[in-house]
Amino acid sequence: MEADKSVLPDLISGPEAATLVNEYWVNSGQAAQSPFRPVSQGGLGAPEDQQTYDRLAFLLRKGYIQDYNIGIQGGSNNSRYYLGAGYTDQDAFFKVIGFNRASIKFNFDQQLSKKVKIGLTNSISRSYRNQARLGDGPQGRLWGSAITGSTYSSTHDASGALIGLENTYSLVDNYDVNTVSLRYVGSAFAEFNILEGLKFKSSISTDYNLYDEYQYWNSATSIGSAVNGKAIESVTQNNAWINEQVLTYNRKFDAHNITVLLGNTLQSNTLKYTYAEGNGFANSNYKLISSAASTLASDRWTKHSIASYFGRIGYSFEDKYFAEASFRSDASSKFGKNNRRGYFPAIGASWRLKKENFLLDVSWISDLKLRASYGITGNQAGIDDFAARGLWSGGSPYADVSGTPLAGIGPLQLGNDDLRWEKTAQTSLGLDASFSKTA
Repeated sequence: MEADKSVLPDLISGPEAATLVNEYWVNSGQAAQSPFRPVSQGGLGAPEDQQTYDRLAFLLRKGYIQDYNIGIQGGSNNSRYYLGAGYTDQDAFFKVIGFNRASIKFNFDQQLSKKVKIGLTNSISRSYRNQARLGDGPQGRLWGSAITGSTYSSTHDASGALIGLENTYSLVDNYDVNTVSLRYVGSAFAEFNILEGLKFKSSISTDYNLYDEYQYWNSATSIGSAVNGKAIESVTQNNAWINEQVLTYNRKFDAHNITVLLGNTLQSNTLKYTYAEGNGFANSNYKLISSAASTLASDRWTKHSIASYFGRIGYSFEDKYFAEASFRSDASSKFGKNNRRGYFPAIGASWRLKKENFLLDVSWISDLKLRASYGITGNQAGIDDFAARGLWSGGSPYADVSGTPLAGIGPLQLGNDDLRWEKTAQTSLGLDASFSKTA
């Protein structure tokens, strides 16, 4: 694949840019000081003698995508399996930027008996990404360096050495920003048909992601030149799991249909973040932060959990009258001990008028249903994991009598035992109608 150059900015040539610069000086009343005048007059040469340095053309390349997948599946009357693997490799239209991912997947279902079924899914992948700053920020911008540099300005001096630290050529040669992600997603379930219409299912799933981001800026870049090389690494470990038990009952008696659901859910999410930075390296062959002259590091850890119970009962008669009621109770570790658990009921009913005798023969009405519902929902988004807790920090150093810093403990946050769920009550009334065109 090749970049669509029609959407790219149309850069002016070196002579055109030099002419515009001269026009600026002329319009400013300083024509004699125009930089692009004959060399004999102390200038850089006439505008028409300037060369064109197209940094954007150098930065762009033909991108490609390679995608390979292989899979094996099979089974019998009582079992099914799938084993697959894949590999993707991509090079972006901009030099430096690239991505590759390798993955393996395994699924398996087994009918142990007429009443018992089990299954599992597993997927593990490793991704590697070369990243780059395109246009944001004042330093290390690949795109910005290519379009903001004057097209008459040379990229190399007479000896062939690169000119400037934000030179597109220099950035392409010295960019070292990448991320590695190792992710596992898996689940398992067991399903039991206890009686006719009565089913119980238990499942557990987990999502683990290890994300490692690394940057190294050597002394040939503007970011690294000030400190003789800079390395930054941040590692994020995120682990989420959920366990759910659901009991369902579905039975039809003549024109009556009843559905009952009872369940319990336990879920948790743990996040750990570690940051390290090193400044000052002997040379660009040393890239580990432990090789830096000065280092600093920090880390943080957080976790939240929810325990939920829920139920729902539904009833319908002759596919005309419907009623449903549900209730759930959620306890979140984010809230204070006085209000940790929230209760969220809901009720609804509907009447399918189209099924009534007085509308059955009305051909231009395809369906007509009147419905009403009321419910309360809870929200905990935006609440910190330990927002309700009184917290103390170990990062409160103090000095002894001789001025030596010692580790200390200090208050960080006041607790709030009354912090509670945000609740929203909603009432809905509606008439659903659909019509058909008749001849």
